[in-house]
Amino acid sequence: MNLIPPRKNPGSNYYQYSPIVENTVLICYIYKFIMSNLVETGIVIFQGREYDGIDSVPGITPVNKTRNMRFSPPGRNKQIPEIVKTSLDSGEVILSYRGATLIPTNEGEFLGNLAARIASEQADGSSYTVFDIGTGTGILAILLEKGLRGKTGVVVASDISGPALEVAEINFRINGIQNPPELRRRDMLEGLVAEFGRPDLIVSNPPFYTEGRYCGNGFDPDIALNGGADGLNFYNRLFAQSAGVLSDQGLIIAQIQDMNLTRILRSLERFLPGVRAGIVVGPQERICGLVAGSKESVSRYSHQVVF
Repeated sequence: MNLIPPRKNPGSNYYQYSPIVENTVLICYIYKFIMSNLVETGIVIFQGREYDGIDSVPGITPVNKTRNMRFSPPGRNKQIPEIVKTSLDSGEVILSYRGATLIPTNEGEFLGNLAARIASEQADGSSYTVFDIGTGTGILAILLEKGLRGKTGVVVASDISGPALEVAEINFRINGIQNPPELRRRDMLEGLVAEFGRPDLIVSNPPFYTEGRYCGNGFDPDIALNGGADGLNFYNRLFAQSAGVLSDQGLIIAQIQDMNLTRILRSLERFLPGVRAGIVVGPQERICGLVAGSKESVSRYSHQVVF
C-alpha cells in the first residue's frame, strides 16, 4: 500500500505538574479550584498570591517527556502527576487531569489541525456545524474553533464525563477562546441534532484498545481507552448514530490505529453503506486517522482512498 507521507509534524512538548497539595485530594476539587482561580487575563491566583501564568507558580516544574505516559505503566515507586501540561506546536496549552482526560498525542494534534483545515475550507458563509464527540481535554474543539474563526459556524463539544467537560472549559479559558464551543454532557450524539441541526463534520478520538491489550497507567481514565472486547464499541455506536444525520457533504474524522483498521472499515461499511473512506497518515508516517464521507471530500483530505 503506497501512502503519500505528509510533512512531518514536530513532537509536542510535555510538562508535568507536581501535586498541588500534599494529601490525597479529590480530582473534582482540583477542577473546581483551578477553574475558579483562572481568569481571562492569564493571571493565576494561587494560595492568595498572583502569578503571571501557571508556569510561574512555585512547585510546578517542566519535564520533557520522551514518550506518552499511557505506554509506561507506573512502577511501585513511580509518582503519577495530578496535572500534565502539553504545549502544542501551534501555541495552545492543553491541561490534562489525572483520572479525567487523556494526554494529547502528536496524532491527535495532527488530526485536529486537519479537521480545522477542513472546517475552514468548507464553511462557505452559511452556518457550519461541527460535533466533537468525546471531547476530553477539548483539544479538537479548540483547534476547530481556530479554523472557523471569522466564519459562521458552531463547534459542539460533548462528553459523557462531567469531569472531562470541566477540564475542557478550563482549557477554553486559558487559551482565550473568543467563541467557546458549546459544551454538552451527552452520550455520543444524544440530543445534539435536535438542538443544533445536522452536522457538517463529526470528529472523535474514540477509545480503541481491546480489553486484552488495554493496560491502565494510573493517569488516563479507563473510559477513554477501553474499547471493549473487540475495540469497536465506540466506533460501532458512532457510525450507527451518524447514519442519516450528516449533512449532504458531511464528513467523519476519527482517530484510529493500524492494528484495528480493517475491523473499523468493516464497521463503517456495515452502518454507513455507500459512504467513501480514506486513511490519514500522521507523525512517524503511521496511519492515525479515518476520513469518511463523499468521494470528492475523501479524495481531497485523505492520503489514500480505501473504498
